[in-house]
Amino acid sequence: MANPTITVEVDAPSTIDGTYLTIGSGSVIGTSLVAGSPIWADRTAYVREFSISAGSDSQQMVWSADAGSATVVFDNLTRLFDWNTQTDIRPGRPIRIRATWNAVTYDLFRGTVEMWAPEYGGFAKDATVVAECVDGIALLATAQLSSSTPEERTGYRIRRLANLVDWSPNLRDIDDGVSSMPAGQQTSSAWDSMQLAAISEYGELYVAPDGKLTFRDRNALWTEARTQTSQATFGDQAGELKYAELEPVGADTSAIRNKVTIVYNEQNGQVSWSDGESVTTWGVRDEQLQVSLTDSGTASSYAKFLLTQYADPQFTFGSITIVPRADPTNLWPQVLGRKLGDRITIKLTPPGGGARIVREAFIRSVEHSATPGFDWSTTFGLADASYFPAVFVVGDDVGDSSVTIGW
Repeated sequence: MANPTITVEVDAPSTIDGTYLTIGSGSVIGTSLVAGSPIWADRTAYVREFSISAGSDSQQMVWSADAGSATVVFDNLTRLFDWNTQTDIRPGRPIRIRATWNAVTYDLFRGTVEMWAPEYGGFAKDATVVAECVDGIALLATAQLSSSTPEERTGYRIRRLANLVDWSPNLRDIDDGVSSMPAGQQTSSAWDSMQLAAISEYGELYVAPDGKLTFRDRNALWTEARTQTSQATFGDQAGELKYAELEPVGADTSAIRNKVTIVYNEQNGQVSWSDGESVTTWGVRDEQLQVSLTDSGTASSYAKFLLTQYADPQFTFGSITIVPRADPTNLWPQVLGRKLGDRITIKLTPPGGGARIVREAFIRSVEHSATPGFDWSTTFGLADASYFPAVFVVGDDVGDSSVTIGW
């Protein structure tokens, strides 16, 4: 078996009787799971090509996901995807893409079709429809909230916000959180409010390929094997997983942050830490982060934690591209099964001899592209993990730093 079996399914409520609710009717917005579950219709036979993007490769101090997206090009010679003739072809319809390899089915994307764009090539000798799709983050970003919230841990805050927008309970994987957030008024989008909770925690918040709103608190980041232990080794020597391309990120001063200020509440409570040695060497390079925390102690530990990672320049890799046809048996499980937040190892043998370059990295974004003839490639956006410090412990001093606390 050289390739996995791809399945692309689109919600087709016209195949059943009864009224079908849609986004905006007051029902679940998560991935349009209104009136229970979508009525999946297999449209794989009409797929000409597709691409998927999830996560974010932004090199910010604290990672946060962008809205995931997918683009599917359907053959429309039979007008099955024609807005004018098919009642199922409407914006907001759920869609999912999955792949089965070696009897294991992997979710690749689940979201909604934001736009059906017809194209008539060759002077109308050909007909296709491009389905532009988004995951649930895009829907959360449009849901505006105005409500009061009590003091609670970050995970509880995210659950509360999910309840306010009727996000399906079946599409959640939300940790409790460690840090506590003060009571407040939510007057922003659901996604912005959820992101504030995730950033305050130093957690990971995203919509997973199976459509689940996922929040990993910082306990998970330091206890789960997939983040603490490398899950795969990609390299250019025997016994290592093959890669097609590496993008190195030069060690420069642009990413250095040797003074970190955490603004931790609406009263402008601030905690600042600086690294004297780094300041002497590179000059002051400061960063301010707005979070929402109940106490200065957590904010202080947070600032120190970030300082350990960014006080000095680092050489790392920005992305790695894998073409699974180069080694189908070993590479398909990697490109289909790796998750945001997974730790991997990269080994590079540069020309000129000497020691190999070895780095560990976290997967921060995933991009799949499948074109005619099944020319598949996957790119993982990366963030360096080789200098990731020990547990983020509140009250634990790190490094040669100084602190000033102001209210």
